[in-house]
Amino acid sequence: MGIGEHPEADRFDGDERAVQQQHLRAAALDAIRAELDALELDKTPVYTMSASFAAPTAIDAFDRCASLMPTIERLPDLDVPRLKRIVTYANALLYCNARVNAYQETEDELSDVVEAAREMRGMLLDATAVPLRKKKLLASVVDELRKKNTTAELVDVLGSLYELLSPFVGSYIEQSDLDQASKLVDALAAKSKAKNRQDVTYSSLVDQRRKVGALLAAAYKDLRAAVAFIRREQEDQDDFAPAIRGGGRPAKQAKAEEPAKPEEPKEPSKPADPEKPRSLTRGLVDEPSDDPFDQGESK
Repeated sequence: MGIGEHPEADRFDGDERAVQQQHLRAAALDAIRAELDALELDKTPVYTMSASFAAPTAIDAFDRCASLMPTIERLPDLDVPRLKRIVTYANALLYCNARVNAYQETEDELSDVVEAAREMRGMLLDATAVPLRKKKLLASVVDELRKKNTTAELVDVLGSLYELLSPFVGSYIEQSDLDQASKLVDALAAKSKAKNRQDVTYSSLVDQRRKVGALLAAAYKDLRAAVAFIRREQEDQDDFAPAIRGGGRPAKQAKAEEPAKPEEPKEPSKPADPEKPRSLTRGLVDEPSDDPFDQGESK
């Protein structure tokens, strides 16, 4: 053993990194508390994303969009300051999600469901091997999911793997397996809610995660809309900012693997109303999808 070496040095380094990461994420939440306080819960979209998938994907996308940022900043009607807080929102969401997971039921109370969920987790992780080798999934996202193995994290991990593998149904995964994973997620979540529905602390943590998720979704929607406009000729929006509620391969690659279909004649579209220009920005209330120009219905 060399001078200064310690047999558990790697473990200590890992623990230190984990602590630093936790501090970073807690600080991110503190940084946006004023925004969270300003949000009305009943006007905030229901939380439907998976933090383990959405947050790392958003952080990676923001980094890849760095070269486009000078152009994005010049676009009109865009909340650039909010867009630039994407990494902060993502880290805050990871922190909130971890706190929610800490209130989940113990393994003893869910032994049968947990055992089935663990088996499904292993099978879905195995199914990512080929897409990873072909670089159709982000290795960093899958690696993060592999680290999450506690009972409290099973819902988030299975939900993330479901979204990651959905585009590969029929190739590397069967729909029946994903359906079973979805049922296990529902079973775990239902049992957890049954136990914690009277817990005021738990409810407040869930509400907090919902608000942070809404902020991330709104800011990331702006980023995707801006990238879609800037890269409209190249049509490679998903190479820069893939959807945070969908699978892991870019749309162009997915289309390239499918046989070409003959085009059907289309009726000419009606011209847009000049008095209603299309805006790149949206509020927090109507954020149903990751489509950058999905205007939805006002509520």
